[in-house]
Formats: sequence, structure tokens, C-alpha cells
Amino acid sequence: MKLLRHSLVARIIASLLAISAMALISIVVTMIVAAHSRGDAAAINMAGSLRMNTYQIVSALQRYEQQPGAGERSRVSELAERFEQRLVSAELTGAMPQAQEHSLQRQHRLIQSRWEQDLALR
Repeated sequence: MKLLRHSLVARIIASLLAISAMALISIVVTMIVAAHSRGDAAAINMAGSLRMNTYQIVSALQRYEQQPGAGERSRVSELAERFEQRLVSAELTGAMPQAQEHSLQRQHRLIQSRWEQDLALR
């Protein structure tokens, strides 16, 4: 320790080593956080996409009510099919915790059953 008190070079080296160690720790922590949150961003985007898809379905249904026709009906069917595909997509379900009793799992099952029983076009 006397070396650090008396040698400027030793103090500079010790400071650089400390800074390097902090930088490495910061990089490791950032990589861990990024790895754990990778699916979250995709799931959030997918949830937003589902929300937008519902607005599109409502809008298409309103157009179909005003002017019934094969084109409007096929557009509604296409949007409903896209909604179903996104609802069960791996991007969305893969980001949810695997525990079946988790609140996100329960909410997803509720949305899925509501879609299948009440809202899906048959």
C-alpha cells in the first residue's frame, strides 16, 4: 500500500483497473437485463398490435353494416383471422410466465375464451 501512496504510476494503474472492473460489471449487468427483457418488448408490441387489430375489426364491421357486401365481409374475416393468429402467437405466449396460475396466464386465457365464445366470427 505504500506503493500507492508514493507512486503516481501505481495510482493511475489502480484507477484504470478500478474503472475497467466497473465497466465490465456494467456490461455484464446490461447483458443480463437485456436477455431477460428480450421477449417483453415483443409481447408488448404484440399486445398493442392486438389492440389495434380490434379497432380495425370494429371499423370493418361498421363499414359492413353500412354497406353489406362480399368485399367488406371478407375484410372482416381476414382481420378476425389475423387477430386469432396473433392471440396464440409464440411472441405473445412465449413472453408470459409459464406458471398457469400467474395473472398474465389467467388474463390471456380469459381473453382467448371470450374471443372464441362471444366474439369470433363463425
